[in-house]
Amino acid sequence: MAGSAMAPVALAFAVLGLTGSTTDLGLVLAARSVATIIFLLLGGVWSDRLPRHLVMVGSNLVSGASEAAVAVLLLTGSAKIWELAVLAFVNGCSSAFFFPASTGILPQKVPVPMLQQANATLRLSLNATNIAGAAIGGILVAATSPGWAIAIDAVSFGLAAATIGAMNLPPGMRLEGSSVFAELHEGWRDFWSRTWLWAIVVRFGVVNAVQSGALQVLGPAVAKRHLGGAAVGCSCSPRRPSALSSAAS
Repeated sequence: MAGSAMAPVALAFAVLGLTGSTTDLGLVLAARSVATIIFLLLGGVWSDRLPRHLVMVGSNLVSGASEAAVAVLLLTGSAKIWELAVLAFVNGCSSAFFFPASTGILPQKVPVPMLQQANATLRLSLNATNIAGAAIGGILVAATSPGWAIAIDAVSFGLAAATIGAMNLPPGMRLEGSSVFAELHEGWRDFWSRTWLWAIVVRFGVVNAVQSGALQVLGPAVAKRHLGGAAVGCSCSPRRPSALSSAAS
């Protein structure tokens, strides 16, 4: 999660360094979000059909491969916006399988009396790494380049896959004879039948869209144009902008 928090910062300054367009940056980030939304229910179904830790391992490997491809494109100076958007879409697809599996894995490993404490500990650590990862991402972009920051994110996915793969979990529980499409239909029906649930999802969908636009698109653009780029707030010496990324300063 720390690596994943670094990636949007690095990707933002990479895209702005390539074209300087906030529209291009928005399209790349939207490609990832749209993929996650489309495949999230399917990811939940497969997380119930297969051992959840193996779903998480597969997701990490796909995410790591997509981030490695982005890093290579940026470091070689051959990246194009459509390529970054496609790889962001792939990363979003893999995330759609990771999160349902990770949510369902905790009750399989933690005794019921400790579940509340485990959830609190997990959320605290995730939020902490999310904040720290974004700060580290800015420092790495300032000290090196967006490509290297994303390369480190790719390595973090490999380490996570190795760690999660060492877990031992029972296979997911599902009804015998049920199909993927039947389970998708049942899941959507249960979701849509609870007005309070989909109303909350819609509400926070709007909030997240506004927040993401402000923080992940407008924020880097303002920082690059008016505040000195990714080096703001860290003690790294600015580097001269390159054709690959003017955000390295």
